[in-house]
Amino acid sequence: MKIGVASTWALAAMASNETGPGGIRTVGAARAEMEAFLYPRPVAELYGIGPAQARTLTTFGVHSVGILATLPESTVQRILGGAPDD
Repeated sequence: MKIGVASTWALAAMASNETGPGGIRTVGAARAEMEAFLYPRPVAELYGIGPAQARTLTTFGVHSVGILATLPESTVQRILGGAPDD
């Protein structure tokens, strides 16, 4: 059994892929705990990022969630081809 526990379902789903003893992985709700869990992860692990988007991001040097988090939203939209929100 694999169980992830976190403040959001997407984060809990990611945590369930990295379970420890007993099959449970918990990610705390504090920002620092979430960042420590998420930032080293490959962008391909993010919910909603498909294989093509992950390849595009890594082509631009965006290999981890931490790098993606530092980018302005407009930059990510240009890389992935999304239209800016007005």
